[in-house]
Amino acid sequence: MVVALFGSWLLLTILCQVPGRASSYLRTWDFLGLIPEWNFFAPHPNTGDYHLLYRDRLLDGSFTEWTELRQSESYRWWHAVWNPARRRKKALFDLTAALAREIREAPDTLQVSMAYLSLLQHVSSLGRPEAVVGTQFMIMRSHGMISTQEPDVMMVSEVHGL
Repeated sequence: MVVALFGSWLLLTILCQVPGRASSYLRTWDFLGLIPEWNFFAPHPNTGDYHLLYRDRLLDGSFTEWTELRQSESYRWWHAVWNPARRRKKALFDLTAALAREIREAPDTLQVSMAYLSLLQHVSSLGRPEAVVGTQFMIMRSHGMISTQEPDVMMVSEVHGL
């Protein structure tokens, strides 16, 4: 009985992964959401990357150079099993992508959005020398690893006091 139950579930799962009328029909009867839906490829795959950069205002009013907050490091073979830093990297990527989306959809309320405030908090919490009085961050979008096109500046924040 258990084998038949799990076998049926597996068969329904496989059938529902193929787009079409049968899949739509079966999903209408899945009231409890027990049939998983896996999308290995997005309908519109991302062809670029977002980059988070920051710079600081010093006591004399000058600015430091823009510094990129690296969201990824080179991967090692053991990262397939053990990669505790992936959550922080994923959170930074998601916030940067959410802010990029809000730039397009709601630029008037950008500075009070959760993504903006979270990125500002993260950038502001980085260790700094005593002479820093403010910080500013920027979102850039690159066009893929093999592209020769220069990255686009999507947004430059105001200077925020520390």
